Amino acid sequence: MKICRLALFALSLVIPAASHAETKDEWIALGARVHGGFGPFIPVGIRIGLDAMQRLKADRHDLTILYYDGGLPPCPCVLRYTIAREWHPKILAWRTDLDPSGRYDAGMNAEGLFSVEPAEWPPGIDAR
Repeated sequence: MKICRLALFALSLVIPAASHAETKDEWIALGARVHGGFGPFIPVGIRIGLDAMQRLKADRHDLTILYYDGGLPPCPCVLRYTIAREWHPKILAWRTDLDPSGRYDAGMNAEGLFSVEPAEWPPGIDAR
């Protein structure tokens, strides 16, 4: 699953709230408040957002996130995150098999959960 939009969403969740959500319980409370529950993909999004901040070597106060839904964004993402196919059924099972604390732990500790690659510029767009 190509998840450039998920990465942007993850960063949008992580950056404004990072100064307010640092512990597992704070992340769970924030995810539940924003989404109406701490579903199985929320810890995946948090982990991707934190990973992206580290790879970009950016402090949460140095980033501004614009989230576009539908159509093509005016510019491509810098990084492309892909959740490994073998993780899809496992993540979906977290919904019934784990409580929010267990989901958080599973998402934060999953080995090989995603791969990261530089995003390619669409044909005909000058990257300079």
